[in-house]
Amino acid sequence: LQNEILEACKKKKADFTFAGEQLAFIKEINREFEQLGIDEQAKMACEYVIGIKDEDWRNAIEAFLGIHRYAVIVSPAFDIANRMLDKSGHRYIELVNTKRLMKKELTCEEDAVFHLLDIQNSYAAAYFKFWLGRIHAAPVEEVPSYDNAMSKEGKLSRNMAGTYINFKKIKSYCLGEEAIELNRIAA
Repeated sequence: LQNEILEACKKKKADFTFAGEQLAFIKEINREFEQLGIDEQAKMACEYVIGIKDEDWRNAIEAFLGIHRYAVIVSPAFDIANRMLDKSGHRYIELVNTKRLMKKELTCEEDAVFHLLDIQNSYAAAYFKFWLGRIHAAPVEEVPSYDNAMSKEGKLSRNMAGTYINFKKIKSYCLGEEAIELNRIAA
């Protein structure tokens, strides 16, 4: 496993060791799009993140998002990808419903964790805004003052309950260009 991570890092590629299902589904979608003459590519949400503006927040953001970082994004051809999901054997991946997402009026707090990400695609930005836009980025001692807040140390307030995010769940980083070097060091 460490050798696979190191190989990906040498090639200056993100480590998707833990996203094999997603990669296989993406390959199927992109092949179908090509056959249909659709000029679009399916990608994982994390592939659209250029970077995290404050590295001190990386563990909290990556651990909070967890598997959702690898959600598959296609648009505007969501309906085709959704039909493929139903027919495929890939049952445990997430396909972002960009059709509904782009119709939603998403609110975003001024101090939201979302603002810590640099994202290069409007569909991916909307997806991350959906996840992080209502979560205040707050100092650890202020987290309990909010219904939804997170600190860089991983303290989390969600829906009237407080906890700490389990950083041990992070097997590998995937958000932004810095993730490649961080994975190399860890491996």
